Amino acid sequence: QYADGRPYIRDGKLYLTLTNAGLGFFQQAHWAVWTLDLADPAKLEQVATLFFARDGVVLGDHAGQIVRDGDRFVLLMSSWGDFAFNGVHVRHTVTRADVLSGVHVLPTEQLPLPTTVSSWDPALTKIDGRWHIAFVESPAQQPAFVFHPALAAAPRGADYDEGLTLLGADVSVKQTEGTILQRVGGRWYLFASDGDAREYPVYDLSLRKLG
Repeated sequence: QYADGRPYIRDGKLYLTLTNAGLGFFQQAHWAVWTLDLADPAKLEQVATLFFARDGVVLGDHAGQIVRDGDRFVLLMSSWGDFAFNGVHVRHTVTRADVLSGVHVLPTEQLPLPTTVSSWDPALTKIDGRWHIAFVESPAQQPAFVFHPALAAAPRGADYDEGLTLLGADVSVKQTEGTILQRVGGRWYLFASDGDAREYPVYDLSLRKLG
């Protein structure tokens, strides 16, 4: 998407990311960029494959977002590539390479989110001139996964990775992920999915559940 939340459309094609499953669990999956032809919605095409270098290895980290901000791409992804049930975190990188085409291996760093527990599913958008990032907080991954949505923001005028502070979190849920920031009718919301309740909760930007 663009920084302000608009979908990224080029030559009549909507660009989106998907996690491509592998022959195993999270570690065998990898990240890819696909296009959806708006004139023929049944036509999906993979146009790029993304891998990430960290700790001396190349990994298929995935479950993230690509944001076009001016002449740069901001990429955020979850560290599933070497998941061993002892923690997950959000990573990020900035590049001016065309990551929407071809195969790329990009170096990344851990994003300094305002949380002391694991995190994944980053969703970044600039709202009213201020970067907001939704994500999932996870205090446990074994013996069972426990996770809930959270939202942070940078100070006005700061970049997306500077001085992030927590705006809210819904700790009442235990199986809620897939955070998305979306504007509907001129108002911003945080969307997520609740596996326990089998529903899709909608929050305001203070993480108050609206329905």
